[in-house]
Amino acid sequence: MSSKVDNPELIPALDLNALARFAAVVELGGFSPAARALGVPRQSLHRSIAQLEQVTGVRLLDRGARQVRPTDAGRRLFGHAATILREARDAHASLRAARGRPRGRLRLTAPHLFAEQFLIPLIEEFLATWPEVQIDADFTVAHSDLIRDDYDLAIRLGDRPTHGRYVVMLGSVATVCCVAPAYLAAAPPLADPQALSRHSVLAYGPHRVRHTWRFERAGETVEVDLAPRLRADSARLVLAACRAGLGVARLPEFLCAGDVSAGSLVPVWVDWQIPRTPIWVLYSSRSDKNPTLHAFLDRLKAHLLARM
Repeated sequence: MSSKVDNPELIPALDLNALARFAAVVELGGFSPAARALGVPRQSLHRSIAQLEQVTGVRLLDRGARQVRPTDAGRRLFGHAATILREARDAHASLRAARGRPRGRLRLTAPHLFAEQFLIPLIEEFLATWPEVQIDADFTVAHSDLIRDDYDLAIRLGDRPTHGRYVVMLGSVATVCCVAPAYLAAAPPLADPQALSRHSVLAYGPHRVRHTWRFERAGETVEVDLAPRLRADSARLVLAACRAGLGVARLPEFLCAGDVSAGSLVPVWVDWQIPRTPIWVLYSSRSDKNPTLHAFLDRLKAHLLARM
């Protein structure tokens, strides 16, 4: 007795990453929110969906002016994708568990503000879940050497780190250029970003870093080199100085959103976009086999996806 078996070489392969991106676009209702959630450029999402449509031979999305909706075929694929991704996550979790139970010390470093906003509740949850884990955390904007300073992982914001055996992008945060109304009333006009050179600038960042602020608008890019009146590695100090009318500041949106809503700070140049700040995690080959590190990274990725 014989049975017909499909030849796997004749079945087009569906890329799991492309399926995950397709699922994010459908779940979040558009390419822009999916790109922000996944921390990837919109163009990458468009290419992934186009490749999926080419492989499947059907249109998967109706792309409207304001919203993206799945076609009938897209809805069917989304159902399968959700099942496949769930199975993939379960398999991944099973492999992680097979590598060993999280235990022992995990030493990490991250910028203070990021830690306050995202890491502190995660660390509390992680310690409660894994009683055999100890965490040694340093919160600073200074860039430490992983090996020399004995860190298992470091979180950095900004340009892609050049050190670290493994570097992974976790997402990105929005940045706002803002000022107090009292400063606007007394200062020279802020006609465009290049006017910043005639203003008092309040900068958040590490010591001995060049302060160049970049702005984009409809394909045009402007970069302004600045000599800040105030430079601090405390974003809250920069926020307080900006609130007091001492100058123009560029701050993470999640930090100053309340002040902007209350009117105590005003965004400037809303027609100019500030590139989002990438979030990177880096660790060395020494830490790659550490089950505690990988369990922490899995929780961190899920935590950021839910909160950003």
